Amino acid sequence: MKQFFIKTSLFLILLSIVILILSKFDNLDRAITSNNNIISLQQKSKFDSLDILFVGNSYCYSGIMPSLFDKNNIKAYNLGIATAGPYFYEIVINDYLEFVKSKPKSIFILVSPMTFSSQADNFKVYPIHRYLQRPISNEKIITRYNFEFKYFDFLMKSVKKGVHNLFNWKKGIKSKELMKSKGFLASTIANNDKIIHNSRHLYLPLKKERFNQIKFEYMIKYSNRLRDMGIEIVYYELPTNMLDEYFSEAYTKAYKTALNKLKSRYRFIPNNLSLKNKYFRNIDHLNTVGARIVTHNLIDRIAKNGFIVEKTKSNLLDE
Repeated sequence: MKQFFIKTSLFLILLSIVILILSKFDNLDRAITSNNNIISLQQKSKFDSLDILFVGNSYCYSGIMPSLFDKNNIKAYNLGIATAGPYFYEIVINDYLEFVKSKPKSIFILVSPMTFSSQADNFKVYPIHRYLQRPISNEKIITRYNFEFKYFDFLMKSVKKGVHNLFNWKKGIKSKELMKSKGFLASTIANNDKIIHNSRHLYLPLKKERFNQIKFEYMIKYSNRLRDMGIEIVYYELPTNMLDEYFSEAYTKAYKTALNKLKSRYRFIPNNLSLKNKYFRNIDHLNTVGARIVTHNLIDRIAKNGFIVEKTKSNLLDE
């Protein structure tokens, strides 16, 4: 019996070691992937000495065109990452700051009702911590953000991806288009009844969402740390088409209360546009035509309200 116990224990230890080793290969594809999130995470620090670093979820990378800022003498980069919320914001900004020579003058942080929902910071579906320029282990993520109950899911995701990468890591095709657009992901699709019908089921669970106050407070504390580093923090909203229809009245009320707190502590640019359906690619994401309108509007508001340094503001007003 004792010998059986020893053999079993040794087998389990060896199995655990193999699993952990395989999990470390989950980001082997980082240099050859066509995934826009991974490309942006790997290349972001090549854009140094920025006037504005835009941070947000997929609304950000589908809604803000840095090329239009360039034309107005503002150096900007779009660091939009799918499902990003306060936890994603922290790790991607920290990773960016670690590898640039000069901090950005301003970091513009996106907020929307989605930011504080259970849909945000989806480490399981989007394990971005493994694709940072300085990757973070699953173990550190679950400890930092109290995800201990999800550790097995994280680990198995990494193992599965690691095995896949070991056999397929040379088959990827790295896309350069995202870097030319500085993080912006274009789309010519215009929302229509068919798209709404086929995707509506994905948004219906939002009716049961509860506003995550813990995440909101975490975001405030992290923003305070960035501001203490001498970085101007500006919060902003973007148009999200029909998204508001899918959140409950209680959730919307909590979100508005949170915005009032943000406005009392930080500079804030609320959404002031009501765009037609044709300017969106689906229920809640802008298409390229819509992004162009929104970006021009944002540039104009930045210039008129002094959300950037005076020299840049003067250049804008002279355009």
